Amino acid sequence: MAGALIAFACRESFKLEGAYKGFLTFIAKTKLINLYIKKYGAELAFGQRMFIDWESGHRLIEEYLNRKGDKL
Repeated sequence: MAGALIAFACRESFKLEGAYKGFLTFIAKTKLINLYIKKYGAELAFGQRMFIDWESGHRLIEEYLNRKGDKL
């Protein structure tokens, strides 16, 4: 599931020190840009480069990684 992978990367970025703590940047395939915006709260920086800010990252972590009742 892509959402869980993105949420995991966001969670790892919160562990980093420095100014970019909690941010995730990536280059998206053109056809997926709108999906990343709508489903994951990503924002378009320029061209195909996108980012997820700390607020959207926190929401994804809660939604995909901190679910109650999930069995692993």
